[in-house]
Parts: sequence; structure tokens; C-alpha cells
Amino acid sequence: MVIALRQTHNHAMMAGNSLQHRPVSAGTRQLFMRMFAAGMTPRQALAMHQSNLCSEHGKLYQQVLFMPVSHRAYGLYGQVTVETVG
Repeated sequence: MVIALRQTHNHAMMAGNSLQHRPVSAGTRQLFMRMFAAGMTPRQALAMHQSNLCSEHGKLYQQVLFMPVSHRAYGLYGQVTVETVG
């Protein structure tokens, strides 16, 4: 049996949008889970998170921090609703 490994990706590695493929940190995950448990929607939680980052880091937050993309927030929200209902 021969196994060939290729160092290819389905996304650009050095582009800014490649960060969306990184997993959400445990701290950010817990933050969003608390917001969802408090009754926030994914859109509201993302807006709150962005507002908090802006307050904490000023105008530089967009340059130095990674903002979770909406599909990650909706995925976490789905986990909360499954745990609550299921």
C-alpha cells in the first residue's frame, strides 16, 4: 500500500479570509454559549461580541482580532438548541 500526502488546501493559506477556517477558541465558545443561554440570537451575539471588542480595543480591533464568522455563531447556536430541546 502506498500513501501519498499532498500539502494542498481548499482555501488560500496566506489570505485574511483563511482565518475563518480556524476553530473557535474555548473562551469565545463559552462566551457565545452564555449569550445564547441568555436568549440572544446568533446575530445579536455577534453584534454584542463586536461591540465589546471595539470597546476594549478601539479602532484597532478589526486589524488585530479575529471576528467569528456568522456560520460559526449559527453552528454554536444549533448546538445550544439541540442540547436544550434534545
